[in-house]
Amino acid sequence: MVSVDFAKFRLIGIYMPNLLAKIPYWEALIAPSHRRALTVHWPSATLVLVAHISTRRGAIDRTALYMDAIERIGFRDLWRQRYPERREYSWFSTKRNGFRIDHAFLSQRLAPFAGTIHYAHDERVAGLSDHSPLILEPAV
Repeated sequence: MVSVDFAKFRLIGIYMPNLLAKIPYWEALIAPSHRRALTVHWPSATLVLVAHISTRRGAIDRTALYMDAIERIGFRDLWRQRYPERREYSWFSTKRNGFRIDHAFLSQRLAPFAGTIHYAHDERVAGLSDHSPLILEPAV
């Protein structure tokens, strides 16, 4: 996890391991003590979590419940909030199954002010990465 403070918000980047190895990371992220530490200097809770979490909402695995837990502590999956019915993938398995495992979670207070959000697939298709980067642009 990397955290950078800007004038009006804090940006936190997270990369979680795969499968059940990510459970301790999810637990630490949603723990009350960690939430207090994240917001101690940011009482307005203007936080952005950009995360490669390898977790999918609705998936049949033991980590899918954390997608609901992150929302219960006040963060919104901005892409899903903007496109509730749309299917898009940020990663494809070798079996050509697509999954949206890269996310931008914004605090409830910051989410309404966010700009555009989209997945850029050209980089993955060109072989520069095995992921389609999630692009979150500031509001104009």
